[in-house]
Amino acid sequence: QSGQIDSVGFELYTRLLEESVLELKGQKIEAAPEPELNLPWEANIPESYLPEMALRLSFYKQFSMTQNQEEIEDILLEMEDRFGPLPQEVQNLKETMLVKALAKRVWLKSLSFEKGGIRLNFDPKSPVEPESLMLRLDKEPGRFQWLSSTELKMGFKEGKEEAALESLKGFLLGLQLREA
Repeated sequence: QSGQIDSVGFELYTRLLEESVLELKGQKIEAAPEPELNLPWEANIPESYLPEMALRLSFYKQFSMTQNQEEIEDILLEMEDRFGPLPQEVQNLKETMLVKALAKRVWLKSLSFEKGGIRLNFDPKSPVEPESLMLRLDKEPGRFQWLSSTELKMGFKEGKEEAALESLKGFLLGLQLREA
């Protein structure tokens, strides 16, 4: 089993094991949707930084399996140790993966930066506590607008995308989830 753990990582292995146990018990496993992101920056591992295609693909695979900021930071540290200072595109990839992990945590189907706002489309089965969401919205009246029963727009001033990104991460992280 240690070979299997080494190949997929301990957290992923533990999650897969838990899912297998639930499946054997006949309990249905409801997975969060894979969020579609539309972000205003280029996020990749440039060929000029890491010319070898197989290594780039290996890092993309590692990024795709991350669940939290610590795992993302670990990958970035490894890259910086092996290949030198991270270019902006890789820094952007860090932000993209962090936003994706937070979006997946609250079951966003999509998250899109638009002119003057960020559109958040929640899955109807989202585990977000409604009271938690309403408390977060009440903290900044006028900033949020419901577009439909599952779609929310978070406003920001043009040219303030970085501040909006930080505010978005804080908002998503602050949402409380129902117990499974």
